[in-house]
Amino acid sequence: MPVPVRARRSVLYMPAANSRALEKSRDDAGFVRSCRRGRELGFDGKTLIHPKTIALANAAFVPSPEEVAWSRRVIAAHDAVAQDGKGIVLVDGKLVENLHVANARRLVALAAAIEERTDSAATR
Repeated sequence: MPVPVRARRSVLYMPAANSRALEKSRDDAGFVRSCRRGRELGFDGKTLIHPKTIALANAAFVPSPEEVAWSRRVIAAHDAVAQDGKGIVLVDGKLVENLHVANARRLVALAAAIEERTDSAATR
């Protein structure tokens, strides 16, 4: 996914923004908005400088059950047609091709890793 010009230009301003990072760590709502914007741009995580932001970032970036279910349907549908030598398929009326399947596999793997880590932390 290409990064919009506005996002690319923001890199020029990062040093100034980072100088206020500790001040901004007190703004939970702003932090959550920042995480959501990052996720909308295709990021799957955020670099954190304060422990109190871990839970907020995890909540913002964890795939929803609906996203995981959709991704599994995409993978299954694509795998079924790939056996016939086809590379695209319709899932719920949406065209799905290799790039969507790769993203779906990444999302399912991310959800599995989060679940595994959550399960192992709960048993400690």
